[in-house]
Amino acid sequence: MYWNNVLYANKYTYETGNPLLKPTLTQNVTLGATYRWMQLTAGYNRIKNQVINVTSLYDEENPTIMLMSLTNAPAYDKVFAGLTFPCKRVFWMTI
Repeated sequence: MYWNNVLYANKYTYETGNPLLKPTLTQNVTLGATYRWMQLTAGYNRIKNQVINVTSLYDEENPTIMLMSLTNAPAYDKVFAGLTFPCKRVFWMTI
């Protein structure tokens, strides 16, 4: 939504675009290792200019009308790790 016009959604909600939006950039690194029956995964993500929804008041004098738009979020990092190993199944009931 790159337009700059205000659209009427309903009597409580207006929508507008943002012509200044930048594309989202994502950089990923994922490493995995397996040893016998165990698996280890670790990774790093860098997200820049993620597009998010923002809701604000359209008019300070009439707080019942909200303006919905899009904007770019600040850059952020995510780090993750996981360890997987099989478990022996245990049956609690017998038929």
